Amino acid sequence: MKPLVYLAHPVRGNTPTETEVNIHRAKHWLGWCIRNHPNHLIIAPWLPELDIFDESDDRQRETALQRCLEVVERCDELWLTGPRVTSGMAMEAARAKDRGIRIMDFTLAGCVMPPADGAPFARMPWRAA
Repeated sequence: MKPLVYLAHPVRGNTPTETEVNIHRAKHWLGWCIRNHPNHLIIAPWLPELDIFDESDDRQRETALQRCLEVVERCDELWLTGPRVTSGMAMEAARAKDRGIRIMDFTLAGCVMPPADGAPFARMPWRAA
């Protein structure tokens, strides 16, 4: 059975445009991870929920984050992606660590996006957290 991987990425930005950029980058990372790690089942359940919960509303964001934390508990691994670890991602990582779930930190890539053609990085910038 393939390990179930929760993909974490920043969502909320300081402006609506920054939030949209973050969502675009998250989708890019998800696609790259799925194409380059076929022996893993990689999920980002928060992506479709962005159409349900309003990230700018703190109460709705908290509800969404609690749902995400429950999903993290059911996963075998947590992969942190994007240019930084946000407070929400840190909460997800803390939950994973508490449960003994393997954490991979891809944020070392910073703002560098994975190759658009789906090819692997020449040298993957990651570390086990």
